[in-house]
Amino acid sequence: MEPSTKKRRYAHQSGENKPPRKKRGITKCDGGTTSPARPSDQWPKLDWSQLPQSSAIEKIISTGNWEYLRSEASRLYPSTQQVPCSIDLTRLTSGRQNVVFEISFSDGTYWVARVSLTQDVEMQMLSEVATINLLLEKKSIPVPSVLGFNCQNENPFGFPYMFMSALPGRTLDKTFALSVPEQHKPKVAGQLARYWYELSQVTFDQIGRIWGGPGADDDLRIISLPWFGARDGEPGLYDIGPFKTSGAYFSGIRQGMNDLLRAQHRDAWPQWSGPCQALTEAIPSLTIAPRRRRGRFPLSHPDFHYGNVLVDDDYNVTGIIDWTNAHTVPVEVFAAWPEIMIPGSASNEVKAAIAQFRDLFTKALKNLESAAESGSTSLAISGLLESSMLTVVHRWLVAVGNVPHTLRALSAYADMVLRALYGDGATVENYKSVRRNKQKCTNGGLGALGCRSPGTG
Repeated sequence: MEPSTKKRRYAHQSGENKPPRKKRGITKCDGGTTSPARPSDQWPKLDWSQLPQSSAIEKIISTGNWEYLRSEASRLYPSTQQVPCSIDLTRLTSGRQNVVFEISFSDGTYWVARVSLTQDVEMQMLSEVATINLLLEKKSIPVPSVLGFNCQNENPFGFPYMFMSALPGRTLDKTFALSVPEQHKPKVAGQLARYWYELSQVTFDQIGRIWGGPGADDDLRIISLPWFGARDGEPGLYDIGPFKTSGAYFSGIRQGMNDLLRAQHRDAWPQWSGPCQALTEAIPSLTIAPRRRRGRFPLSHPDFHYGNVLVDDDYNVTGIIDWTNAHTVPVEVFAAWPEIMIPGSASNEVKAAIAQFRDLFTKALKNLESAAESGSTSLAISGLLESSMLTVVHRWLVAVGNVPHTLRALSAYADMVLRALYGDGATVENYKSVRRNKQKCTNGGLGALGCRSPGTG
């Protein structure tokens, strides 16, 4: 489907007029409910002083202009009368990129203030706002509303921030397959499949971030996304894309990682180049839906896992949070959802649990696709979930998405992909001969030379 690109006015930069009242996602608690008194009661218990980002959190707490933030939240609150609020700085939760504080209004309503732990996040924040507004307009996916934001480094509060509705629910402490009780697994799998399916229907003709202009309310288009790389020998994050084909995307992110590693390990590059070359040469195998290599490309939440999905006490999904890095991707990347991918090193018990949850999820997704009459089954994402080659895609993405600090780690990533592609005996040292053997097997049949199909073993 082609998302509407008409003007939107849901979220706004702080300092503008108040937004239209939106009730969706605003949590209001009173004595007549059996839910916890406030959303933060269900946040994970956190000793933030032990986190790697503790110094950034301490700086925000100690130097942020909290009086301004409180007054700005009250000013933006959709009411004909001024409603005061308070922010308890001891009630917080944090991820790698943001720290979240609870805002309590005097009428029992709760928002959250999400503050960036880093500077220069304007493009990232504006893209996220545009993405969330699109989902609120078009889909039933339970995402928080953006109620105000300021993405400038220099603003009266002192840090880029975003006001959002406080969604009810709690996160789980393990993957769904391992933390959801057996009696609730079909329900959770079905609800996640529905939201995942809805997300798969938000498609664009290029790969990159969604952009809605400096106010996140202009006509939508796809722009570049930040990725690992090196420019003039200087490693860092650099914009790449947007991409028109899946192959260009795969090549772009792998080349960026190669450039980064070359800049970091100039003197030892001959040793590092072998695993990098192996991962680069695996790229043609990643296109397992060739009819979609030129689009359309679905919107992906790259951190769609148990830590960003909220559930209530009955294991109903109540929210999906942290859309910071959302962007469109090849359909193969969308399908390689980590929650249903089975780690090769996992115990048999864990593998069985993930396989069971994957079957439940795939069955629910098939039912949704069938009910929607979504077209040819060769393009149905449920079909990709049943492809043995999806393991290759997943392992390749793990290899390209994690910066290895040692040659041993890089080689382990490459071997992981090569084993999925060519079999257990494949390594960086021998994969070329194994690949030649596989080509002979393909020409002479898999029964020749003791060959087996990709992804087995």
